[in-house]
Amino acid sequence: MFNCSVYNQLLFNTPLYLSRANENRWDKAGKPPDSIIPTKGSVHITANRAFIDFILHNETAKRFLNWTKETSVPDETFFSSINHNPHLNVPGSYQGEPETDPFIKPFLTRFKNWGTWPFDWKCYGKRVRMICVFGVEDVPLLVTSPEFFANKFYSDFEPLALDCMEEIHFYRTREQYENNLSFNSTYYENLPFIKKYCKLSAMPKRHKVSVNR
Repeated sequence: MFNCSVYNQLLFNTPLYLSRANENRWDKAGKPPDSIIPTKGSVHITANRAFIDFILHNETAKRFLNWTKETSVPDETFFSSINHNPHLNVPGSYQGEPETDPFIKPFLTRFKNWGTWPFDWKCYGKRVRMICVFGVEDVPLLVTSPEFFANKFYSDFEPLALDCMEEIHFYRTREQYENNLSFNSTYYENLPFIKKYCKLSAMPKRHKVSVNR
């Protein structure tokens, strides 16, 4: 059992896949506002309500959003940067220096088989622009992966793969509802960034610099 409110940090606000590459994509935008250090991450995120509230209503977030409009691929900059600047005090955001090691801080929102490290698995379906479009024989890998969502399926290519995933999800949901299946949180609670979050949560609260709303 978790010793802290880990679900707020993990299941609803997972770390975004982070890369230090392509830094030139924001050169033309000038200096970011509010001492924000821009980072590149995924366009797919899993966020808690407080994180979304910050994005929609916080003036700092609005200023940074306007700044990203002058960058290349702004969606890959906006969400990741909001998540990886601890001084903004965004609820559920990653605490500490940005970490690019996928084993220390794995990207849990989406399973995607790129065919390159660290997302390199055999593709039994077909590859389209490097990405594996899953087939039936990919299902065993998908059902044992810890990510929340899978990308991608084509409705007109081996649709039985998606049908199998839907059936597995249905039976898991039913079995858990009937108390015949329990959620095993061992993998998640032993992640390094989760342990760090729990440790920080247990520390005495100190004064934080507020951000303008």
